[in-house]
Amino acid sequence: MNTASSRLAHSELARSLIRSGLLDLADLDQLGCPSSGRLLDRLLASGRLTAAQIADHAASTFGLPRIEASALESSEEALTGFDERWLEHGDCLPLAVRGNSLMLATADPSQHALFDEIAFGTGRNLELVVAEAGHLQQAVGKLRDRLHADAKRIAGEALALDLAQGHGESELLSDAGLDVEDAPVVRFLQGILSDGSPLELRVSTLPTLFGEKIVLRLLRSSMGDLDIDKLGLEPEQRETLLTALARPHGMLLVTGPTGSGKTVTLYTLLARLNENGINIATAEDPAEIYLPGVNQVNVNEKTGLTFAAALRAFLRQDPDTLMVGEIRDLETADIAIKAAQTGHRVLSTLHTNDAPGTLARLMNMGIAPFNVASSVNLITAQRLIRRLCTHCAEPDPRPPDVLRACGFGEDALDGTWQPLRARGCEHCNHTGFRGRVGIHQVMPVSDALARIIMAGGNTIELADQARREGVWDLHRAGLAKVRAGVTALTEVEALLHE
Repeated sequence: MNTASSRLAHSELARSLIRSGLLDLADLDQLGCPSSGRLLDRLLASGRLTAAQIADHAASTFGLPRIEASALESSEEALTGFDERWLEHGDCLPLAVRGNSLMLATADPSQHALFDEIAFGTGRNLELVVAEAGHLQQAVGKLRDRLHADAKRIAGEALALDLAQGHGESELLSDAGLDVEDAPVVRFLQGILSDGSPLELRVSTLPTLFGEKIVLRLLRSSMGDLDIDKLGLEPEQRETLLTALARPHGMLLVTGPTGSGKTVTLYTLLARLNENGINIATAEDPAEIYLPGVNQVNVNEKTGLTFAAALRAFLRQDPDTLMVGEIRDLETADIAIKAAQTGHRVLSTLHTNDAPGTLARLMNMGIAPFNVASSVNLITAQRLIRRLCTHCAEPDPRPPDVLRACGFGEDALDGTWQPLRARGCEHCNHTGFRGRVGIHQVMPVSDALARIIMAGGNTIELADQARREGVWDLHRAGLAKVRAGVTALTEVEALLHE
């Protein structure tokens, strides 16, 4: 076997074609070096196999559905978050989104590295279907033409608006060294720089195999949006949270993964407490919103100014309320617990999945059960889900059995309402969603929960007791948003599979 056939034989698709008798090593030898092009292109160009033969074989070998050219159409939701460079060689085409899964058409199901990258980049599971290479490349070409046409249209609209406002084309484009397709970016940056409110940009860069990955977090560093009514709390949850916040001592914890809105919730609570004569101190990494009248400290572990060190310093200054950006270790947790036990109100966050799991996490960190039970007043877990666009949301007819399986109780299946789903329009950039809203699990630490903690109970026992006391879990809170028409059932289904 020569070098070319040896390398090609390492292709999973090539190996399966050889095993099936559709190809032999002599055929591979005639196809040339792998660097001269992709395997499918070479096979089709050689005339040894047809596109239909390859597609039928791939579908059978990998156990995947086979689709025809007429089904190769991308929905707007499937394109959301899909990087155009994945289309570069016509290797795949996003078709539709089902729950947290992306249906992806491909002619070669053995491109595992590409599929792993797409799954990671979109945050979705992939459902592969097989299409003929020629049909797939034509569909990808049409999609790329459509995307480029949309980009030019948006650029033209942005440029026209800027010109109407008195800006010259050379000022916007030529002087900046940009093409017309970059005009929306120029306009976006100009909008940020010229806005009557401060906006903080936090930049994170990471070198990857395909170039530098850059993420920008945009945060308005003002108190304008710190309204508890905007957090997405249900009325009963809101009252429970405010009751715990009004207590002069004890700990209130906000939990959830990165990006779940914990920081905004904490600042909203602090803004509500921030009155004349109230001594509030925060230790943050870093401070994200400036709160006038609050003593905010940026921790700096390199210089020894850790969360624990800041807490010790705060306690010597007679504070009423302390906020610790995050409880990361036993030392910080221990000092925060002691502060809550000695007459201080303490607010902080942990990275846990739900409220009952937070209690178990504190004990696993080494905090004695008695200290957890006597200091923690309330825990709220939260997530952010997308809001349906109010301009284009449409009914999502689902039979009662399906709604029942999703978790709706019999009281909700009275036929007086129907879920809504995303459609897409010009108001929401054809995504079907606009903005996000929080869903919450608000769990006060009752006497019964405290007894379970003291007995060394686990997360399941704590969750069962919270449920008996009427505490909603995140799933039920999400279903409430579905019934209210705020979000789609697919958003809650995706949350369940995170």
